[in-house]
Amino acid sequence: MQTEAHARICTVAVSAPTILPARFALGRFTMSKLMDKLQRISRGQPARIGFGSAAGRGKAPGIGLLAEAESLDLAAQAAEHADAVVLLGAAATAGGDLKNTIAGVELGDDQAEAGEGTDFVIIETSSDSSALRAREAAKLLRLPLDTPDATLRGVSALPVEALVVVEPPKGRLSVASLLGYLRLGAMAMRPVIVPLTPDFDAEQLVSIRDAGIAAVILPVKSSGDVAVLKKLRETIDAFPHPPKGKAGLDSVFASLPTPVHVGRTPAEVPVPDDEPDERLG
Repeated sequence: MQTEAHARICTVAVSAPTILPARFALGRFTMSKLMDKLQRISRGQPARIGFGSAAGRGKAPGIGLLAEAESLDLAAQAAEHADAVVLLGAAATAGGDLKNTIAGVELGDDQAEAGEGTDFVIIETSSDSSALRAREAAKLLRLPLDTPDATLRGVSALPVEALVVVEPPKGRLSVASLLGYLRLGAMAMRPVIVPLTPDFDAEQLVSIRDAGIAAVILPVKSSGDVAVLKKLRETIDAFPHPPKGKAGLDSVFASLPTPVHVGRTPAEVPVPDDEPDERLG
């Protein structure tokens, strides 16, 4: 008969019944302002307490809207509508004041670090592996849709916060396209960010939200693209509430282990009642 000590389990808080990988226990998984904002966007805002029109239904769950630009001027314009801006090329190295905007950079193959104040970085499989050691910025990994399942399972062992898909939807967004994006996230256990082209039908954004995609990202190369970004922003802000019974985007994040900081006790696998715990002697 097991003692009470045998049944005692040392755990840390996780948001799903998932075995906690070692990297979380060691504190290598960093929650950034971007990831925190995406979580808040995915939950929406609860209705205010009260009666009549003042109560309302609250703000519907949404998706994050990111923009990427090679010009600081375009990045500043995009920042008026986007939740975060990715600086590319010369803009990434030039720096600049984007006020209170959450800003990230795309690292080149020979780059391992981002500038001071960078909230997140986008890396590729060809990037220097030392980029994964950056503790100040969150890491987003860019992957193609045809990434093998075995590789995606390996991603789950890396200190990567989210996946950025290479390929945007072709023409109208199909169920097959959604399944392709969701496969990446499911196999790697990471939120997914889908790229869009300027001709994407903004009315289909709600289907991306309902499928559980965390965010979309639009390349901004001209003032016309800024106008497209503004339309995407307006569409997202006017999202209806998900169909009754759907958990909304928050389910993407709820399926992931909660990050653990250095110094916390590592999670341990629960010991079934019918198996003795050798750790306790």
